[in-house]
Amino acid sequence: MCVIVAQSAANEAAQVYAITQNKGDALAAAKHVLHSAGGGVGYNSGECDRSGQ
Repeated sequence: MCVIVAQSAANEAAQVYAITQNKGDALAAAKHVLHSAGGGVGYNSGECDRSGQ
C-alpha cells in the first residue's frame, strides 16, 4: 500500500507543479495525500549532506 500512496502523492505533486510552477504548493499537495492515507505514512524531507562526506 505504501508504494501506491507514494505514487499518488508524486502524481498529485506533479499535477500541482505543472499548473502552478510552485514547489511549495506541489509539496503541500503531496503531504496532503500522504496525511490523508493514514496508517503512519508520512513525509521525510530526506535532507542529507551533499558534500560527499
